[in-house]
Amino acid sequence: LYVPQAGPLPSPPFPPNVYIPSYANDMYLRGAYKGFTILDQNGNKVGEVAKLKPTVTKSFELGYKGLFAQEKFYIDLTVFWSKYENFMSSPVPINNPELILDARGLGIPGLDSIPTGQGWGDLVFRPGQEPTPITYVEGFGNELVLTYLNYGQVTQYGATVSLTWNINKNFAVTGGYSYIHFDEFTDVPEFVLTTPNPNTPTHKVRFGGKYMNKNGIFVELTGRWIDEFLFLGAQEYQRGTVPSYVVIDLKGETPLFFVDWLYAGLSINNLFNNKHIEMPGTPEIGFLGRIYVRAEFGGNK
Repeated sequence: LYVPQAGPLPSPPFPPNVYIPSYANDMYLRGAYKGFTILDQNGNKVGEVAKLKPTVTKSFELGYKGLFAQEKFYIDLTVFWSKYENFMSSPVPINNPELILDARGLGIPGLDSIPTGQGWGDLVFRPGQEPTPITYVEGFGNELVLTYLNYGQVTQYGATVSLTWNINKNFAVTGGYSYIHFDEFTDVPEFVLTTPNPNTPTHKVRFGGKYMNKNGIFVELTGRWIDEFLFLGAQEYQRGTVPSYVVIDLKGETPLFFVDWLYAGLSINNLFNNKHIEMPGTPEIGFLGRIYVRAEFGGNK
């Protein structure tokens, strides 16, 4: 897979009429079915990427759903476990090629390009040195090469449980809890700074109550507590810690009795305006409310 890029700008700023051409910053996604050798500027071997192995997954899940106590209570319980051998990464840059400026705009005879010596210093590939050295993938020149890596073995396990209490024909309350755990990867290449992340909190709690009558009127109050967790997105601005937060939502609806197919409703997210983020790099979320009217056609009415 070939992906032309605009590329980062060198520092200090390049001279007037000089631009970074696409060919000097092109990315190639290449399969690692044979592996790769990483070279420095002098052609010396400084690292290697192993041959890619297929991922093998072993997992089981056990659950139960049912009513009990004269059908007053409903429970939904699930436990799960998964083990991954040769876990396969998303595309990872494995080298740090030198950027080359296109100098043809300067109009100097014989000067077509200017090596910057800068490279891609802020990429994932950092073989224990600062600043990041210039490196190449053997056989692929000045390309920025991305490929897939094996991260060894990792295990995840967890459980979810929810319980609903039907107090009577009109009222019900519910609550739920979920837990998930990821072990560390066992065999991550030393030049990889960040490994895949579940991007989900270890603990989550849900709760709520609902009223509904035979005329179709209902009011529902729900809430959720989300534990603090680390989120690692594809871009740098999408990486960071999401602080813990609690959000309460309110919904309600009633038929408009003068027209039996028309309904009016209210929906409020984040009732108490608890401003929070749900992913790094996104704006804070606060109170959001809406009033609506909906119509139903057909049926038995």
